[in-house]
Amino acid sequence: MSGGKETSIFTDLTPTDDADRDGCYSKALSFAFEDPRIKNIALTGPYGSGKSSIIRTYEKNSSYQFLNISLASFKEDNNGSIDTSLIERSILQQMLYGADANKLPYSRFKRISTPTWPLLKAMLLVLWPIILFFLYHSRNELLNIESFSLTWFFCILLIEYAILHAD
Repeated sequence: MSGGKETSIFTDLTPTDDADRDGCYSKALSFAFEDPRIKNIALTGPYGSGKSSIIRTYEKNSSYQFLNISLASFKEDNNGSIDTSLIERSILQQMLYGADANKLPYSRFKRISTPTWPLLKAMLLVLWPIILFFLYHSRNELLNIESFSLTWFFCILLIEYAILHAD
């Protein structure tokens, strides 16, 4: 172990993006994507056979945009079957959550969004004492109508707007 990577007797089974060195799988996927009659593409194989690596390799080398959907969390019921409506719902939710909410305004699936007003309140909390300090030290100048500038006027308007719309 001199300066290099430690070698191990174990091999990880995590996906790689360099799995299709001869390009065979990429050619097959390109053929499927370019044929308008093909509506579904499936990669099957046992755990660790390289399905995710093939997809990642193709994704890295293509101009398509991909959305990864996981179906790993379904459990069989007492009869040994899986409710297909749960699978369909999970696929739809993952597709919708992967899309921009503004592009799907009529979707019934609502996303959790971070409100922007706490950021505005935090900025106001930090800026308010600084503004008050400058206003206090410039009070004589501000009270003198002749030297009252438009900059101060817009500053005060901005503060009022921030206070009124902080909720």
